[in-house]
Amino acid sequence: MREGVPLGEALHRERLVPDLVVWMISFGERQGTLGPTLHQLALMYRRQAEVRTAFLRTVLPPLLIVLLALTLGSLFIFGMMLPLFELLDGLSGGGKK
Repeated sequence: MREGVPLGEALHRERLVPDLVVWMISFGERQGTLGPTLHQLALMYRRQAEVRTAFLRTVLPPLLIVLLALTLGSLFIFGMMLPLFELLDGLSGGGKK
């Protein structure tokens, strides 16, 4: 930008933002509506973040509950079955050397 390059072109060269943002900024510069264009971009990304947040709020708690239940259930079953297997191994004479 110090060299007098338009903002859209400078952002495109640096690859710091997505192509859609570069395109919209370039369009806003050409039309003379950079402020409203940036405002529209901000609204678009805010809505996108809100949708993703709502999705995570909906999906994450049940997923964590299921994972926790599976983990604790498997530990409980393993804890109950291990002594039984050792007892059966001892009764079958597998423990003798």
